[in-house]
Amino acid sequence: FPSHDTIIQSHARNHFLHLKQEIVWKYPGAEMEFIQLDNGAKLTQTGKFRKWREGTVSGFPDVILLLSWKGKSKTIFVEFKRVGVPSSVKISDNQKAWNEKLQAMGFLAYITNNPVFFEKKICGEIRKFFSSFGDTFVTPDEKEISQILQTLEKIGGATGIRTPDLLHAMQRIVELCQGIINNTSEG
Repeated sequence: FPSHDTIIQSHARNHFLHLKQEIVWKYPGAEMEFIQLDNGAKLTQTGKFRKWREGTVSGFPDVILLLSWKGKSKTIFVEFKRVGVPSSVKISDNQKAWNEKLQAMGFLAYITNNPVFFEKKICGEIRKFFSSFGDTFVTPDEKEISQILQTLEKIGGATGIRTPDLLHAMQRIVELCQGIINNTSEG
């Protein structure tokens, strides 16, 4: 059975993956990764010593979130704790030290046991990063527009549907998808 801290981390990863689908659709070329670090916390003393020799450090966060778009990047560190009331969370001195050090280095670093905090605060930071670029859709160049029109003419010729009608239908689909994404990101 998974441990309680694994449950919150799994929930956060699932939420992250859904957000990634939204972001990648909305910001073509965007990159997002959720990387679990194997810190050896559940190993024997021999296993922990081997991990230490490999460079593992005690208290380093469980997960790194990597974000990138248009040559800019952001890294967020997250330490997941067992779900429970905040007063029951046990944060080691090493975890506190790493959290403070990463923040002092200019990174976003969080310790959380709350799935809602992950969804609202951390995913909010992810949305903020991508929305800081302004316009979300890349304007196609003339070659891309020409290719789209040629494809529409082929579809129109095969189906008997006029190109302007196909363009209107595609535009309506894009508007509907944008509305869905805007509603998702606001809720």
